[in-house]
Amino acid sequence: MALLDRRPHVTPVTFRLRLPATWKIHNAFHVQFLKPYRDPNTIFVGRQPPPPPPVLVQNEPEYEIESVLAHRRRRNGTVELLIRKFANANLLLRIYAKRWETPTSLPT
Repeated sequence: MALLDRRPHVTPVTFRLRLPATWKIHNAFHVQFLKPYRDPNTIFVGRQPPPPPPVLVQNEPEYEIESVLAHRRRRNGTVELLIRKFANANLLLRIYAKRWETPTSLPT
């Protein structure tokens, strides 16, 4: 059974779809809410593939700190730094991440 396999017309402007039993919705839809299937490879021509995952060291991504972008003081008095990190996925590609961290959690 296809996920959204089309069945015959209910009326000239309504189609009944064959939906999974777990979907708790009505299976008849007006044509204005339906679109023909388009292959994603033809829609997004030229789109870059997602970057490869970073190198893992002991099951943790290996990031290097590039810069400290900002700092803030929490209500409980702890200081947090907004760190910009990067991981070398390969020689030509870097993966960047930003996150708030306490100075004690940073490597020395």
